[in-house]
Amino acid sequence: MMERKYGVIIGYISMFVQNVTILILTPLMIYMWGVEDYGVYRLVITITAYFMLLDMGAGYAIIKYFSEYRGANYKNKTQNLIAIIIFFYTAISLVIITIALVAPNIFHAIFPTFSDKEIELAKLLFFVSMINVVINLFYNCIGSLLKSYEKHILLNGINLLKNIIRFTSIFYLVKIGGTAYTIVIADLIINLVFCVIAAFYIVFILKIVPKIRGITLGFIGSIFSFSGFVFIEMVAYQLVWSVDYIILGIFTSSTIIAIYSIGTMITSFFESLAIVIYNVVMPRIMQIVSDKEPNEVLTSELIKIGRINLYVLCLPVVGFVFLGKPFFSLWAGSEFISAYYVAIIVLIPQFFFRVQYVVSIVLWAKERQKVKALISIAVATINLLITIILVQRLEMIGAAIGTAFAFLFGYTIGEGLYIHKKLGLNLITLYKGIYKGTSLGMILICSISWIITRFGDTTWLSLILQTAIISILYIVIMWFVAFTKKEKRMLLSLIGK
Repeated sequence: MMERKYGVIIGYISMFVQNVTILILTPLMIYMWGVEDYGVYRLVITITAYFMLLDMGAGYAIIKYFSEYRGANYKNKTQNLIAIIIFFYTAISLVIITIALVAPNIFHAIFPTFSDKEIELAKLLFFVSMINVVINLFYNCIGSLLKSYEKHILLNGINLLKNIIRFTSIFYLVKIGGTAYTIVIADLIINLVFCVIAAFYIVFILKIVPKIRGITLGFIGSIFSFSGFVFIEMVAYQLVWSVDYIILGIFTSSTIIAIYSIGTMITSFFESLAIVIYNVVMPRIMQIVSDKEPNEVLTSELIKIGRINLYVLCLPVVGFVFLGKPFFSLWAGSEFISAYYVAIIVLIPQFFFRVQYVVSIVLWAKERQKVKALISIAVATINLLITIILVQRLEMIGAAIGTAFAFLFGYTIGEGLYIHKKLGLNLITLYKGIYKGTSLGMILICSISWIITRFGDTTWLSLILQTAIISILYIVIMWFVAFTKKEKRMLLSLIGK
């Protein structure tokens, strides 16, 4: 319990530092590099993010099977699992390095609207970023091991320190004239150092070492039959978010990509808020399902986590909806106002899915990853088709509409209906539990926020004052309208300690 509670707190601090880093560095990078170079940088980062998916769901397999094997004290199986995963990651790393060497040769054909200078920059950034992908794959493997051991404080503490060092290093480098290439090199070095530190803890403190003892094809098959569909789901989910960049890169310009990336960057902040809790509670949900506890116990846990997610996400969503436009004007400049509309279009349906995000763990725990994969494929396909049609007419707004529509009808509604009808979890009970009291609180804070933002001008002082007033009123309204007695006790005990 202590690990989960303080792991979440440190996770949120780490996430806060990471998001502040982006908020501070983004306008600085645009100013120092120019919109075109920044657009190329964002596009390359988005493309290389695809290759993180080549772990094929092995990270989730580690959490699932380690949680089960540790509970049953199957030491040999845990050591065999580590041996298989290391061999797998080594093979994948060789594939990634090969792609890093070959793929840049076709950049001219893929991005015909880019200048020769932009193509050359993209090639350099791509190669270094792909090496960084290899390092991050091994780091994520180590992170999955720490999650399975519920070492949330340690893992999130390492991430917090890494984010602080990354911010200070990159801020200094950009200020003294560092290029996009300098930044990806700095990222590579920082990630490598922390990967080595985390690996040292795993081997010498937790004494987790790979050993091959009677590995059978059946054992290997059971692992990759689980992770295979997780991989498909992850690829499809990444396509939902990243295909927009590719299509915009084909039909528009690097400037449009830069503006669009600012809008979707805001939505990624909200995703990171939900993922902090998601990562911490995953082993607990896996254990409930593995122990075959009644659905009532599982539903109660999901309601508790869903309400916490709502409390955490609602304030920044409301704040951005009503204060996002002046924020963009002050932060990035009036030419980036279009990014506000991109963010709003995508953010609203995403909010409702993130509140129930933890339900996705149940699909994996009950080994319904095939269904999860099919849902994500459907969402990605819908997004792709709508985006191709609308981008040619509405450019970045069309891409945002495609993503929002697919997200709402695929994940929020489609996934929810499957869980309700096929897994025996009463979705009506779940929604009632999550939105009881909180729905009224959201209506009140939205109404008051609308009134507050009718006053004031576009200055940092006005924005800060309005943000402070809305935040205070949000806490007061939720405390008296939405919080249950148990939630009040939990919050007071957390503050007291």
